[in-house]
Amino acid sequence: GDKIQARALASQSGVPVVRGSSNLTSSDECMGLLKNGDVNLPAIVKAAYGGGGRGMRIVRELSQVPSSFDSCQREALTAFGRDEVFLEEF
Repeated sequence: GDKIQARALASQSGVPVVRGSSNLTSSDECMGLLKNGDVNLPAIVKAAYGGGGRGMRIVRELSQVPSSFDSCQREALTAFGRDEVFLEEF
């Protein structure tokens, strides 16, 4: 299922969720959230669809954002047919 929509629904229903983002379209957008403190490191870039540990990259340093974002998005598209990704605190 769609983890981004599940997070939004849980939050709207008052269920506590880990700090994170909605759909991210670029590594620059991901970097901005981390630099602004909207999401703290360590964080994890996750595929919005799928599961089983695929399409997830742990980011411990800002320098890892571009490669982690790109590889997560590629793996999500290959494995699940969709490239939507989001960010959560790890």
